[in-house]
Amino acid sequence: MNIKTTYTQLNSDNILYEIRRNPINIYNFKNIVYKSEPNFLTKINNNNNHEKVKEILLYDNKLEIPIDCSLVFKEYKKEKVMNYIRKKTYIYKIMSMDNIGHFFIDNLIPIIKMIFIDQNIMNKTLSSINRNINIILLKSYNETEKQQSIWKKHLEYLLPFTENKVQFLSNYPNYTLFEDVVMCSLGIKRVCWTQKNDNDNCNIKFITSIKKIYYNFYNITENPSPNKIIILSRQNAKHRKILNENKLFDTLNNKYNNVELIQFEKFNLQQELQLLNNTLLFITPHGAGVISAFFIPQNSTCFIFHPKGYTFECDFPTIYKIYIKRLNINIIQYENNDKRDICRNNIHVNRDKHFYVNIEEITRLADKVMVKIINKDT
Repeated sequence: MNIKTTYTQLNSDNILYEIRRNPINIYNFKNIVYKSEPNFLTKINNNNNHEKVKEILLYDNKLEIPIDCSLVFKEYKKEKVMNYIRKKTYIYKIMSMDNIGHFFIDNLIPIIKMIFIDQNIMNKTLSSINRNINIILLKSYNETEKQQSIWKKHLEYLLPFTENKVQFLSNYPNYTLFEDVVMCSLGIKRVCWTQKNDNDNCNIKFITSIKKIYYNFYNITENPSPNKIIILSRQNAKHRKILNENKLFDTLNNKYNNVELIQFEKFNLQQELQLLNNTLLFITPHGAGVISAFFIPQNSTCFIFHPKGYTFECDFPTIYKIYIKRLNINIIQYENNDKRDICRNNIHVNRDKHFYVNIEEITRLADKVMVKIINKDT
């Protein structure tokens, strides 16, 4: 059987890669064979480091693969094809998925960008998305298996975009021929850590379209008059626990009586979105949970407090702000000034330490948001 592998680069100019955690180039490959490598092939990655690879896509000889995808390709030597996948397939080399923030920013948004660009969704109606596709995750071998586990909630986030089972490439039989594959750059390059404002309206449309897709899929209509205060608890988290979060809850709830202290790991995605849709003020420590503010209504407020000594300008706080502001959601960022929160010499220690928050100051800032409801009711 003569298999000809080809590829083309897709034009991704209509959705800029303005954040370094997003892919750089997107390619459409025709006729690629999957082969597992039980003995762990060692290859040189884009950073000139050795990386062990056991999920390899094969191509016919004489095809030059783009440098940013070459890590997972090698010469196709006419191995016998045993299985055929004719359905459009999106393959993404995942980064760490061990918290929902990393999953959302490092994996979900780039996968959605591939789908939008390949299907030209920005120039079509959202209902035109083809969900009869495969989404396949390619393992990143510089991270542990635990970091790359697929959670139930990961799958819930992908449901609006595929009606098929999400799997790792290694779940497929050896010598599987994929007839139509879209892949993106497989490295994360810091040179892309710039925000390009020249086409920001398009990026706003992209982010707001994603939110609409989730609302439509879960039959949610955006609430124009939300009134809840949600405090995100990190009591089950490894880092950044708020040591007086119960007192913070009691203080705000005694004043407003519409406050909930929430651990979202106990909710499925639909329950989480329904609650967030009624949220006027979302209060959270810096961390992965900030990304839940993506789903509060327009003109609501996300209140993020940082441990003392951890700047607002690091990568994740900056990425959060870009996404949330594009959704027309207000942001308050507050560096904790409780005297029990000691500033350490190491920024990473400051980022991850448990700390007491200044409840009086947080209440004062919350009052500025809630006064809108008070004035409206009176």
